[in-house]
Amino acid sequence: MEKRVVFILLAFVIMTVLGTGLFCACGAANNGGSDGDTDTDGDTDGDTDSDTDSDGDSIYDVQQGNISEGSVVSFNNVIVTSPTYTKTDGGGYFFVEEPAGGEYSGIVVFMYSDVAVETDVAVGDVVNVAGAYTEYYGLSEITLASLNDIEITGTADPPAPEVVNPSDVKAGGSLAEAYESVLIEVEDVTITNSDVGYGQFEITGGLPVDDYFFASGGGPSGSNIIAVDDGTFDAIVGILLFTSFDDVEEFKLGPRDIDDYDNYSGGDADWDIYDIQQGSVPSSVDFDLKDVIVTSPLTWNDEGFFVQESAGGEYSGIYVHIWNPTTDEVTISVGDVVTLTGSYDEFYDCSQFQIEGGSAVNVTGTASVPAPEVVAAADVAQTTSSLAENYEGVLIQVQSVTTATTVDGFGQFLLDDSVNGLMVDDEFFTSGTGPDPILGHNYTSITGPLHYDYDFKLLPRTLADLVD
Repeated sequence: MEKRVVFILLAFVIMTVLGTGLFCACGAANNGGSDGDTDTDGDTDGDTDSDTDSDGDSIYDVQQGNISEGSVVSFNNVIVTSPTYTKTDGGGYFFVEEPAGGEYSGIVVFMYSDVAVETDVAVGDVVNVAGAYTEYYGLSEITLASLNDIEITGTADPPAPEVVNPSDVKAGGSLAEAYESVLIEVEDVTITNSDVGYGQFEITGGLPVDDYFFASGGGPSGSNIIAVDDGTFDAIVGILLFTSFDDVEEFKLGPRDIDDYDNYSGGDADWDIYDIQQGSVPSSVDFDLKDVIVTSPLTWNDEGFFVQESAGGEYSGIYVHIWNPTTDEVTISVGDVVTLTGSYDEFYDCSQFQIEGGSAVNVTGTASVPAPEVVAAADVAQTTSSLAENYEGVLIQVQSVTTATTVDGFGQFLLDDSVNGLMVDDEFFTSGTGPDPILGHNYTSITGPLHYDYDFKLLPRTLADLVD
């Protein structure tokens, strides 16, 4: 912090002595075009640097050492390539790049809190920026001193990320300095260390991947992607970040949002239904759910069925949703032992394992269906009920219950309480074939999977699951 202040004050003193302001109103410090210097670079703009903008400097020149540290520089029509990273003290950073991209084309723009709070830039904004150039612990950056030093002039597509080998841009790599602060892409990489601390994992070639731009719980180590050893990506895009701490210098890949991760596969993760239902499994990660037992037939529309771990109990069951039931038909029977290839997701708070279709179902044998868990209807009737979440997707049985409503237009009726009772639904029955009890009918027991569909519902699989 002190280092930046020194450079800004020094620049201010120098410019004051020369009889000019620190920055002009548009945020550009005139060092080219009409400034009267001698043109030695062979272009037509009349300045001595290698850019073609008569009123600005070049990020290429800064990153290649052609501009002295401490100089006040201006970059015109550069493109914002990252979201703003906000520090705990209110200050912030964002990255910009020359439209042509390539080596030495990117740099970080630092803002103190009073500027950051008033600056609203987004990826793709075209900006003019001006500030003091510094090397902050080895990181090339410019510092905006006021809101007058940044101007949004339009929007454009950011430069295409430069495709590089991870080993070339890690610390000590041959291209690390060249691609500092540049948008890059690595392809066909594997996670070699799933946890190197501070929300980072390491990929092929030894390059760390950091959750720098993500809020806690939402980045690569959060709810969208949880890194596991041997997980793979078709590609990862991000800014090549440089950090230095305790004299240890690192280059890291910083994806900007979840879309910067292309086709993540969770490797050989050995997750089961208990893991899913207790929150240990990330969403949208493909893996094999192994040797689970089918506990229901297909629903009336062939879009799903239920499976359960053989040991049963709380958190042992889940609904399987089929994406393509007509084009990739699923054929299963109650009691089949199956391995499913797909991913876990929460669909409007319904935990489900999503598969494409029959091609994702491997029937490996048969087994006895776990005995239904006997529970009180009131304990699973509502979202706030004590055991509802625990038994979501599990085969349960309620005993000595009475119908509190007749069947509605959706094939549903309530048990014991006409307002807060447990709902019974005909999800496994075609129209007109489901249960149709009179009001006040007593059942000795009703058995079926407990499902969540905007409310918790008991789904008898056949009429035999309803015992008078």
